[in-house]
Amino acid sequence: MHDLDIAIIGAGFAGLNLAHAVAGHGLRIAVVDKQTACPDIFRAEKIEPAQAELMREHGTLNMRSPRCKPVGKTLSFDGSRLVECDTVEQYGISYADTVNSMRAKLPPDVPVIHAAASEIRPGDRSTILLDSGETIRAKLVVIATGDANQLCKSLGMRRVTKSGLTSLSFGFYIARQDGSDFEFNGFNYFLADNPDKIHYLTIFPIGARMRVNLFTRLSPRSGIVPRLRTNTVETIGELFPNLLAYTGAIELDSQVQVVSTAYYRLRNHHVPGVIVIGDAFQSVSPATGSGLSKVLTDVSVLSNLYRGKWKNMQAVGVEEVKAFYRHQTKAVCDRQSLKSWYYSDFGPNSTRSLLGRLQRRLDFSLQFPASTQT
Repeated sequence: MHDLDIAIIGAGFAGLNLAHAVAGHGLRIAVVDKQTACPDIFRAEKIEPAQAELMREHGTLNMRSPRCKPVGKTLSFDGSRLVECDTVEQYGISYADTVNSMRAKLPPDVPVIHAAASEIRPGDRSTILLDSGETIRAKLVVIATGDANQLCKSLGMRRVTKSGLTSLSFGFYIARQDGSDFEFNGFNYFLADNPDKIHYLTIFPIGARMRVNLFTRLSPRSGIVPRLRTNTVETIGELFPNLLAYTGAIELDSQVQVVSTAYYRLRNHHVPGVIVIGDAFQSVSPATGSGLSKVLTDVSVLSNLYRGKWKNMQAVGVEEVKAFYRHQTKAVCDRQSLKSWYYSDFGPNSTRSLLGRLQRRLDFSLQFPASTQT
């Protein structure tokens, strides 16, 4: 039997940032995850300036991998205009290596229990049953399992989805054919009219290599998807005219990773002693680059609440759970993430009609009125 203050289920970006944020405050904490290491999966690969500041507050920014200097000045192109901007403090990272670094640097008194949580029995001291046969009792259970939904579903929570709010993202490394360095630190190419549900392409360094992220609203069944997988360089050259004028002749330097994301958000989530954070609570459109912002905001709000008002309480009841979800900082961040799904194809250069814009805004307001976000 493990008797804890906080049990964190999930050793991903959300769970490990939370573990570091609340460690060292006299709390009994453990992380539960079946996997012994994070595999090479395609997730967030950039840390933006505001995200870097939150990670610094949580003590995890120096755990990013690779430990490289900021990207610095980046070129942005919309097909006609080229603009240079300074990203200030933006880092390219390997998601898996960063997560594994955070896990390896957990304090000795914050163990990782290698098991899967098979059941949660909520209450003043919630009980977690593990598939190893072990049991955990904790004042607060935090579910940080990403898009895995089994535990939330078993607690009576349900996901709200919306047909058509999907994305398909591609990630791969490139190199110049002549072996020379690229003539920029970073490069963004925005398609002015979002043709064929293609959003934009961004090129940035991860260590000594150049990474490409391509963000789209394509269906996985779209005819162009196989070409992007198998004839990648030629296809992006067709989709993004004059790209090679800035990159030079390039070649693929890795496999192409593809991840499909759909919109969802939890409902019926006010369960005593249990809080859901990050992607387990609500998905984010990858094209916005705000996924880590939502995760880190959840961590910041929750860690501050626990270290402040909740630490000396006997239990985390329903009112405390509601206070987390209704916290102004979290609520604003969540709503911005919701908007990103609805408006990601309505950029300043979009050719969508005014009627189309109004219909999308009305649809969003009816689905998610501000007074019922929690």
